Amino acid sequence: MGRFPGILEQCRARWRLILGAPVKDLSINYVAFAATETGEQVVLKIGVPHRELETEIEALQIYNGRRMVRCLDADLGLGAMLLERITPGRMLKDLGDNRQEAEIAGRLMRALPVPAPTEHHLPTFAQWTEKAFRRTRETFGPEGGPLPVEFIDQAEQCFRDIQNSGRKPVLLHGDLHHENILYDEERGWIAIDPKGVIGDPCLEVGRYLHNQLPETMPLREKERRIDERVEILSSELGEGEGRIRSCGFVDLILALCWSVEEIAEDEGFQNGLAVARLMGRRAGP
Repeated sequence: MGRFPGILEQCRARWRLILGAPVKDLSINYVAFAATETGEQVVLKIGVPHRELETEIEALQIYNGRRMVRCLDADLGLGAMLLERITPGRMLKDLGDNRQEAEIAGRLMRALPVPAPTEHHLPTFAQWTEKAFRRTRETFGPEGGPLPVEFIDQAEQCFRDIQNSGRKPVLLHGDLHHENILYDEERGWIAIDPKGVIGDPCLEVGRYLHNQLPETMPLREKERRIDERVEILSSELGEGEGRIRSCGFVDLILALCWSVEEIAEDEGFQNGLAVARLMGRRAGP
């Protein structure tokens, strides 16, 4: 934190910015509205330089504004990006209509993919799953610990089935959920904050399927919302419902593996297990 004021000043000087207030509810990154000396409205995003920041910048450069927020410039040494301002920036979740939200997300998923570049420094989804599943097995042994080992077994089989489809890999956002889809008055619904990962195009549905299903929501309502999302995304993307469910199940188990060591007793983790049981029942080709 001691270096942050200096980094902020370097960003201001580099891009000749008039800095505004930071956005509300900041978590990992510092994000603030700003204007250039020519009056262009922009967003300054600063994070700690690390691998995911590198892949985010690379993904934004590859997308080059294709249904994605535009990266106007970046400085990896400063951990900073200058992004276009999305106005009004309403989140998809604020619509409050599960069907309408899924229809919009499905159309975006259909338009978003770009072929995987020949040369890149991005991870593959297979690398994500292999590392996460292996580490969880090594940490907790045959019993599986807080995450039942049969969930990992099933996720591995589902992922093998997805991989065997022979689809050409594409650049995936990798974290495309309700809060990362925003409305722009000129461009319509676009995505922000990509992780940047290479994989089968259907895998993009995963993060969306198990998002916005809070602990307080009755299990039957969660199941209804998942079913509705699966039906809509299957229609929008031309994928079988079992395949859609498989992608959602793999992504959810991946997310639980990433968090299992820190929050196994957390209500959010237990909620994830409950959703995994729902999604795993009908996952498959």
